[in-house]
Amino acid sequence: GRVHLAARDRGRSGERYLVGDERVSLTELATHVLAAEGKGRKPPSVAPLWMLRAVAATQAPLARLFRFTPLVASGELQFLQWNVALDTNKAQRELGFVPTPPAEGIAATVRSMTEH
Repeated sequence: GRVHLAARDRGRSGERYLVGDERVSLTELATHVLAAEGKGRKPPSVAPLWMLRAVAATQAPLARLFRFTPLVASGELQFLQWNVALDTNKAQRELGFVPTPPAEGIAATVRSMTEH
């Protein structure tokens, strides 16, 4: 929302601005979503990485042969392991971007999705 309008109005032509809030793991994301839901549920357990790699490697050729979607695709698993960190300093400095704490942003999203 606001940061996109700020980029339009105050951003420098040809520049890129990275905007993102704090990085969270999938378990942390699930924990925040379930807390916002307010039903007292806990996030599901996470399988160990070695097991997920084995499932991905085993299912890939079978999925191609029998034309089904694997439970875990190698590319998806690689993406989930990508530990990217955004540097939002330029957006904060030039556009006034203020990151939202994960619990707050996720709660607002869950509220909005529930209402609509």
